[in-house]
Amino acid sequence: MALVKLNNQSISEVTGLPAGVGGKVLQVVTAIKTDTFTTNSQTPVDVTGLSVSITPSSVSSKILISVDVFIGGASNRYPYLLLLRGATSIGLGAGASGSRINTFMSSKLEDTYTMHGISNQYLDSPATTSATTYKIQLTQPYQASYNAHINRQEQTDDAVYI
Repeated sequence: MALVKLNNQSISEVTGLPAGVGGKVLQVVTAIKTDTFTTNSQTPVDVTGLSVSITPSSVSSKILISVDVFIGGASNRYPYLLLLRGATSIGLGAGASGSRINTFMSSKLEDTYTMHGISNQYLDSPATTSATTYKIQLTQPYQASYNAHINRQEQTDDAVYI
């Protein structure tokens, strides 16, 4: 119970949220990937282990998706990550034109010996009460001869580079 004093005039008991204000966290689901994933596909492929299913409690439910990944690959490459609800890409940028690709998140890889931590969030309104699957896809779109990795760098030799 909370007590509220307004303009030094009166004290009233507050027992809930004001009318018209609502919302609560009903479910939390996570996918934590501890192994590695590699692709050189120029089309997006599912990243194994980065998929979750959630069942919204009402058609007005909102789903907050938060993605944090470490990616690696060859220097000066741009691996792309897509977020999908079922088979539909969501959380995309403003649009692509020319050679630009519409993506959920990406990073320019500067060094084959390091990984880049990248993050993004998206608030989805799936408008359903059916079980809904969210997943991450990865692509290395421009040159199939280069790999894109999750949870590892391109070079994994044991040499020391200073």
